[in-house]
Amino acid sequence: MESLIAKYGYLMIAVGTFLEGEIILIWGGLWAQMGRLSLPLVMLFAYAGTVLGEFSLYCLGRWRGRWLFERFAPFRRILPRLE
Repeated sequence: MESLIAKYGYLMIAVGTFLEGEIILIWGGLWAQMGRLSLPLVMLFAYAGTVLGEFSLYCLGRWRGRWLFERFAPFRRILPRLE
């Protein structure tokens, strides 16, 4: 496990915050506190993953939002109220 954290720790934090968020930040903080990772780099990769994740969701909603609402039946009936 130590070698995986040392080799892929920052990448795991970036991907984890891209997909999930808070739990990965706790793990990153613990790894930094134990000296396995650098806290400034943990913060940098967490920030990058979070920004990319939020931007991806924004783009999905901006350019494919209507298509998603029309595709899934529960949302079809509330689409006119949202517009």
